[in-house]
Amino acid sequence: MGTKMHRSSCSIEYYTRGVPLPGIYVDGMNILAMHNAAEFAIGFVQKEGPIIIEAHTYRYFGHSMSDPGTSYRSRDEVAEVRSKRDPISYFKEITISQGLLTEDQCKKIDEDIRKSIDEAAEKAKKSNEVKKEELWADVYMDNKEVGIRDTIGNRHKHFHAGKTLEKDHIKLKSFTPDTKLEPKDIPFEIKEWEAQMEAIKDVEKGKKSNQKSKSDDKPEKK
Repeated sequence: MGTKMHRSSCSIEYYTRGVPLPGIYVDGMNILAMHNAAEFAIGFVQKEGPIIIEAHTYRYFGHSMSDPGTSYRSRDEVAEVRSKRDPISYFKEITISQGLLTEDQCKKIDEDIRKSIDEAAEKAKKSNEVKKEELWADVYMDNKEVGIRDTIGNRHKHFHAGKTLEKDHIKLKSFTPDTKLEPKDIPFEIKEWEAQMEAIKDVEKGKKSNQKSKSDDKPEKK
């Protein structure tokens, strides 16, 4: 939990590790950039196929109640991220600078949200304990069938395509709210992927065929 990424992983560019899927990198603390990246990804999967999003975010608090969150990082580091990358502060600055909201309106929104959270917490404290029969009720907004296996009509097979080329990925560190991309802008073609899959399967077939012929050529042991 407290191990640095570069020490626990051979590659910290996680968006490139979905072999053979293409991936994009985006600042997950930037609300508008994240919205834009998600919108782009939806357009991509509808036309081309799966894509991976690596959203770079930062956790302010500990991983759990037993994790103080400061044993593997300094308080100064957390404070610096809060001051420079906080998503709420950033979005507030944008809305005010663009004349969408005033400082007082933002303050009112913050007060209303805090009030609603306090009221919900108080209501939860006063509520009766949930019966065990209701434990699994309304876990999902659209509840699935009891059996999960084979509920999806289309089952997809995944192949390992070996080392993915760098051109299959696009690192969007500059993915800003103004960035406009289309699925075609990612240097990755689904046809190329399909051809790659066929080539891999042909190679595997060839290996098995060669192994079989070699085993057939071996003289029988007496």
